[in-house]
Amino acid sequence: MSNVKIGEIELNLNSFFRYIYGGFILCLSVLLIFRTESLNLYKDLGGKEGLLGSGLLVILSVFAVGTGFHALYKTLISEWIIDNLHLQFPHLFWKHSKDKCAFHYLNMKFNVQPSEMVTAYRLIRDSEGCGFSSDVKGIFYIRHSGIHVLYQTATVFLIASVTIATHNFIKNVQDLTFSYNFLKSVVNLNLLGLAGFAVLFFFFGFLSDKDLCQDECAYLRCLDEGTIRDKLTKARLIPEERSNGEGDQKK
Repeated sequence: MSNVKIGEIELNLNSFFRYIYGGFILCLSVLLIFRTESLNLYKDLGGKEGLLGSGLLVILSVFAVGTGFHALYKTLISEWIIDNLHLQFPHLFWKHSKDKCAFHYLNMKFNVQPSEMVTAYRLIRDSEGCGFSSDVKGIFYIRHSGIHVLYQTATVFLIASVTIATHNFIKNVQDLTFSYNFLKSVVNLNLLGLAGFAVLFFFFGFLSDKDLCQDECAYLRCLDEGTIRDKLTKARLIPEERSNGEGDQKK
């Protein structure tokens, strides 16, 4: 994975997907929904003077918005919703055997508690001399970034749908009769299209996420079990007195 260093800042394809892309698509959605206000703001940021002039502030603004958006997305969508789907509803991903999931494999093989499965996996994956090689991690990071693009796009489209619905509702709230015409004025084709794309992007992200997790689990199985136990025991992610067992038996 090629990196570009600017001072102490290291940029790569992973950084672009996770930070710049989110800011770009979010700003683009705002521009399409609130065209007049967005164009006025663009001019205030120096858009009139071109890319090499004060327009550079626009690029920095997109990066700043993308960084903030990614932080919220990472916490609310990725960790609270998607990771919990893996942990709480494994049958949605794996109908026959949940040990194809890297998280649940650690639970079944090493007795890692469900609340610690994500932490345990990240510890093993990133540990020097124990986890994945740098090349393998690079490949997985790129694949994760691609999946984040799908999920981020779905999130932005969902936000845009809610924004349009709210804007249309406020605009027509004086005609609060909840008739067909009122509903038609709130739920228009733009809203339905964005909502449909949100579902579509989330669905494809879900499928890609499933395949990636299964591949990560396959690599995890190839690591030395004794080294994994020692690492998990030292990190107090499994009780020391149970670290010599083989874990829960598959049912």
